[in-house]
Amino acid sequence: MLRARLRALSKMHLIFDFDGTVTTKDTIGHLASAGIAAQKLSRGANLQPAWDSLVQAYLADYDAYRAGYAPAAPGRTSIEQEKRFLGGLRDVELASLRRVGEVAIFKDLAVAAMRRIGADAVQNGHVELRPGFGRLVRAAREQGWPVSVVSVNWSVDFIRGAAGDILREDDAVVANGTRDEDGSIYGPAALGGDLLVCAPDKARAMRQLGSRGGGAVVYFGDSATDLECLVEADRGVVLADGESSLLKTLRRVGFEVPHVVSEKKQIVWARSFDEVLESGFLGFPAQQASQPQPLEHHRLFPHLSVDPYPTATDTHHPSIMCYYKRLFYACNHFALGPRVAKCEAYIREEAHAVLGGKEPDACNHYQFHGMHSIKCGEDCDKCEANPRRALDLERFDEGLSPECLQEMAARAQKQEDEEANQVSDDRTADIADAMTKDI
Repeated sequence: MLRARLRALSKMHLIFDFDGTVTTKDTIGHLASAGIAAQKLSRGANLQPAWDSLVQAYLADYDAYRAGYAPAAPGRTSIEQEKRFLGGLRDVELASLRRVGEVAIFKDLAVAAMRRIGADAVQNGHVELRPGFGRLVRAAREQGWPVSVVSVNWSVDFIRGAAGDILREDDAVVANGTRDEDGSIYGPAALGGDLLVCAPDKARAMRQLGSRGGGAVVYFGDSATDLECLVEADRGVVLADGESSLLKTLRRVGFEVPHVVSEKKQIVWARSFDEVLESGFLGFPAQQASQPQPLEHHRLFPHLSVDPYPTATDTHHPSIMCYYKRLFYACNHFALGPRVAKCEAYIREEAHAVLGGKEPDACNHYQFHGMHSIKCGEDCDKCEANPRRALDLERFDEGLSPECLQEMAARAQKQEDEEANQVSDDRTADIADAMTKDI
């Protein structure tokens, strides 16, 4: 019945939470660590003690609020009671964001730097996208459905950087942002500049997106801040690896939340977006959900025929990809080293080739092994043969994205201009150079 109803809908609007939903875990800790590292590079400031104090202050505020709130969790058995409890956390969250701004963790980190932090986090494995996210977004686009993100994350640009090319620039991402002039955090325009920090804020953002996008809203979330959205949306999906605190809360306030493949209710739960696709919950034809999908190329490596940092579901499993050693050069190029481990597909191909008396075809299911990735302090041979300031777009078109090329070319031109005017490098130039190379 539900599947038939969903298939009959002409349009749906998929709205995703980010931390713990699009990603497999919360990313705020990594975002803060990257900001702290940037401040140490740029102005020699050690903000780690200040950050530790900030975290302790937040936990103390949260514990005090929870301990003093009545009724306690076991006594909150209706959705309205739980909404009031979650809404009351706004003051706690606002105080925390004010402290973050005072510490200035994100000072001098403009849009490009925040996006690069997000992209690097995924590339280096510090942040992992939940299996099937890209596949689900592609399937939605084929239906002409809008895709949006609503998040209490501190940086909309970090989110876009981490999502890479999966999200388009015209996809709405409603989240907070950071001011590079002082490191403070500001709210999204969709909320009139109000900070987005708690469950009622997310529900308000979802309503605005739903009114603009049209169609039935399907909301995906994982934590307490998603509770109101999940309840108000036409359909809701809780992303969880098993029994989560959000699932327990929903059941406490009267919602039955079955697994997506077992029963179709208003709210279901799933371990991955692949399970959602293959369950028929969104009404996609079975053959569409099971079709093999191409690898999602990350913007930093457009020259490769396969993605060195795949986000498609299958390629995250080590048994179906080959692992290789890798050498990183200071110029951001890399060299592919020997194979560390063979994938199952290649092993099968190798066996068939041996039986047929032939050489096996090259395997294009590959990933780099983190323990065998080595950083080199020198440029590669090609880059070493040319002066750094003679950068041009053609020289780097095999290793970096257009955005990176333009950024590096602009930096080289700036250096040439300074030398022509006999202006010595000042601290600002050093900061910009360090952040561009290392963040």
